[in-house]
Amino acid sequence: MFRPGRRLFSIAAICLVLTAAAHTMGHFQPPPTDAATTNLLTTIENYKISLGLGMNPSYRNITDSLSLFMSIALFFWGVQNLLLAKLDHEGRILRSLTLLNIVWVGAVAILFWRFQILPAVISMIVTEAFLVLSWLLPAPRKTA
Repeated sequence: MFRPGRRLFSIAAICLVLTAAAHTMGHFQPPPTDAATTNLLTTIENYKISLGLGMNPSYRNITDSLSLFMSIALFFWGVQNLLLAKLDHEGRILRSLTLLNIVWVGAVAILFWRFQILPAVISMIVTEAFLVLSWLLPAPRKTA
């Protein structure tokens, strides 16, 4: 997992796990108690959307589920990457997966930049930096 050529990729994977932990902690923080926030939360808790099959979640239920999905997904993507770094002895799959990770983490960073979510932008840019470095600085080749 932390052999030469895998360290930066593994650090990026750990960044995903840490981002998941921070995201989860942020999700469960109590909201501000000012009047505007209280009014907003009341509104989205009472606004129901019909999604079929008798399901009528509130807008708050939808945003909470998406927020928790993000935590779960980041955690398992990080763990999956750590597992791959450990098990892919030849590094061929790891190299392809690094490129795939560069694309999706970059896309998420752009998304969060677009919607001005600074903590998420920072997390994704740090992760992206480690991924790009792991792509640019591959493992040293063994000489016979």
